[in-house]
Amino acid sequence: MTDDLYALGSAFDHFHGLAANETFRQMATDMHSADLSFSQMHALFSLYQLGPLSIAGVAQAVGLSAAATSRLVDKLVQAQCVDRQEAAEDRRQKLVRLAPAGEARLTALRDATIKAYAMLLVSVPPELRAQLQSSLDAARPHLPRHPLRD
Repeated sequence: MTDDLYALGSAFDHFHGLAANETFRQMATDMHSADLSFSQMHALFSLYQLGPLSIAGVAQAVGLSAAATSRLVDKLVQAQCVDRQEAAEDRRQKLVRLAPAGEARLTALRDATIKAYAMLLVSVPPELRAQLQSSLDAARPHLPRHPLRD
């Protein structure tokens, strides 16, 4: 890794560390109020990013056994965060898909993250914010697709 990449990574780490404090607080509050575990949130993120998955697909995405994933999905169904549906190609197989309530949770978390970063930049002079926005906009096409955007 080159020194300039490390320095840039360090700058992003500084921003992320400051924003993460608020983002993680919001995420912890939401998870606690809905009685969701980190693995369940990971499953919601995976379903958002990958689309409907079998139990085995969810298990692979979150790194759990099929039995543990089945219990995890049962709890997410009870919380109305996911739905189960029959797979079109094999009616014996069930697909797990993100339900509107699960998508709403992820949208709220994304919103909290955006606001946390925005609040960090309030004290930055407007002309510097415009330069930063321009630089980030120019870099965006060279980055991987955002996991929580269509």
